[in-house]
Amino acid sequence: MVRVWNIKDNNGTNCKKNIRGTINRLNTLTLKPLLLDILQKPHTNLIRGKGILAKSLIQSATISPSHAPVYASFLAVLHSKLPEIGELVLARSILLFRKSYANQDRDRTLSLVNFIGCLFNQGMCHEILCLQMLTLLLAEDATDESVEVAIRLVLVVGRKLMECSPAGLHAVMERFRSLLHEGVSQRVQHKLQKVLEVRKKKFDEYPILVPELDFVEEDDQVMLEMALDDEDLSMDEHLDVFEYDDDWVTNEKEWMEIQKEILGYDAQDGGGENDGEGEEEGESETDDTSSAANQEEEEDEDGVLVETINKHTTAITTTTSTIADPSKVQTVIQDMSEKDL
Repeated sequence: MVRVWNIKDNNGTNCKKNIRGTINRLNTLTLKPLLLDILQKPHTNLIRGKGILAKSLIQSATISPSHAPVYASFLAVLHSKLPEIGELVLARSILLFRKSYANQDRDRTLSLVNFIGCLFNQGMCHEILCLQMLTLLLAEDATDESVEVAIRLVLVVGRKLMECSPAGLHAVMERFRSLLHEGVSQRVQHKLQKVLEVRKKKFDEYPILVPELDFVEEDDQVMLEMALDDEDLSMDEHLDVFEYDDDWVTNEKEWMEIQKEILGYDAQDGGGENDGEGEEEGESETDDTSSAANQEEEEDEDGVLVETINKHTTAITTTTSTIADPSKVQTVIQDMSEKDL
C-alpha cells in the first residue's frame, strides 16, 4: 500500500507541475503547441487536476489582464472537450467577482470582469451574465470605481453585445450618458466620453476575437447558463488538493481513454511500427523509402489534433441552449428607447 501511495503522490505532483508550467508559458505563439502538449502528457489527468487548472487560469488572468484573451482561448478549447473544467472556472470567477465587488476591491474586480468578458466572447457564457454585472456596477449608488469597471467590461464585450443583445447595450449606453451629468469625476467623464465615441464607431477597435485566438467553431461551443445571482455556485476548493483515490487505477485508465478520444488516435499503438526490415540487403533502399512513407502517414494520424486546431474545429458538438429566464435583465432594458437600435 505504501508503494501505491507513493505512485499516486508522484502523479499528483507531476500533474500540478505540468498544469502550472503550461499556464505560465501561454501566449499567442505558444497556445497551439501547449494545447496539444498538455493533452498528450502522461500523468496529467485534467479531470482530476481541474481544480489546479481553474485556480492557475484565474490567478494568471487577474495578475496579467492583458493576457486574459489567451487564457480564455486556451480554456475554450478544453471546455469544448471537457465542459466540467469550464463550469468550474466560470463558477469561481462569478463568486470571486461578487466578493471583490462587496469588498470594493477595484483592481481585482476590474481584472475579473475582463476575464469573464473574454469568456463571453468565446461563447462560454450567456449575455445575461454580462448585463447583470453591468446593472450592478451602474446602479443608482454607482461610484467612480464601479463606473470604470463597467466601462472596461463594455469595451471587452460591446462588439458582441451589438449582435446578441442590442437592446441591452443601448440601455447601458443611455446610462453612461446620464452619468455624465451626475457629478462623476473629470477622469471618469473623459472615459465615458471615450466609450461613447467607441460605440459610435461600432467598437471597430475592439474585435470580439482575433484570428489567432479563434479556435472553436460556433456549433461546437458549449454555453453555460450561469447567472450572477445563482445560489448553487460553489468554489469546490477541495478540488485544489490531490487526495487519496481508492479507484486511482480505474480513473487513470478512463482518462487515458478520454485522451485517445480527444486526440483521435490510440496512444497505446505507439504511432505504429514498420512491419519488416527487408529480406535482402539489395532491397534496403526500397524498404527505407517505404518505411519513411509509412512513418509520414502515421505521423499524420498522430498529428490529427494539430490539424484540427489549425482548422479551428473541435471534436465535440453541443447544441447551445438559451437562457431560461430572460426576465433577469429587465432592470437593464426597461427604459430603453428604439431610436438608436
